[in-house]
Amino acid sequence: MRASANNRADTVLQQYGAPSRVRVSVWMIKYRGPNRGSFLWGPSSRNTRSERLWVEIGTQFVRPWRGFFTRLERLHRLDPTDPHHLWLLHKLFLGDINKDCDEFCTLWNHHPILGKGHHQTPVDMRLVGELKYGKYADNFDEIHPDVPDRYGDAANIDEAIASDQGHNIRHDAIDVSKHKCPFKGDEAAHIFSCALVELKALEIIPQQLGVSPGEWDEDGYPETELVKVGRKEVEITLPFVVWWPRAVAWAQGLELMTKIRAVENGDIVLPP
Repeated sequence: MRASANNRADTVLQQYGAPSRVRVSVWMIKYRGPNRGSFLWGPSSRNTRSERLWVEIGTQFVRPWRGFFTRLERLHRLDPTDPHHLWLLHKLFLGDINKDCDEFCTLWNHHPILGKGHHQTPVDMRLVGELKYGKYADNFDEIHPDVPDRYGDAANIDEAIASDQGHNIRHDAIDVSKHKCPFKGDEAAHIFSCALVELKALEIIPQQLGVSPGEWDEDGYPETELVKVGRKEVEITLPFVVWWPRAVAWAQGLELMTKIRAVENGDIVLPP
């Protein structure tokens, strides 16, 4: 499980060493073979294990991140329609999100499964399977031997498979918000990265961005945030010790990004 700054097909398969620039369904059918369920289409609502997994992902770490981003928009001047702000989110928090992904996967793979799992963990079940049946051997590097028989010319296999699967696509592609580096050149981007590290080391807290203690009301910095889940709103707990430092990091990044862009645009002239 990984979080990425884009939803390209090559990114989906990158972690597992698959070829780039192909659709997941096309690659799976070409690699594993046709007419054998190599790629499952349709909603996951009938797959109770998958649905349960998504619930766990949401409650364990995704909802707190949603609450945090909602707070940044509500209190700390995040504009979700600004590609530069989205770039900054990726720059600051993508690594932390992936750490949460890794931690969740570790815990999930070591939790006991009831019923058919006989209280074994997924790691236990895999090990037992390998000891009992041996490790799976993949005899084909690129294309399943049944694929050329079905689709013919290897040069057009991707297009043929994609056309064959077209009837399964029941919705338009999701329009993902664009993100863009705010700086005009690599030098400014490098200056931003170095200066941001220094700001964090000096523990400088920006003003007028809602993170300074002098800007809070008498109840202090909030430790909950409302997030819409389906048709209802859920109150998410955001412990101060975890989420306030991240809000400060956002404010530091936003203020620094704004100033460097102003210098690049000539709105601020630095002394010689």
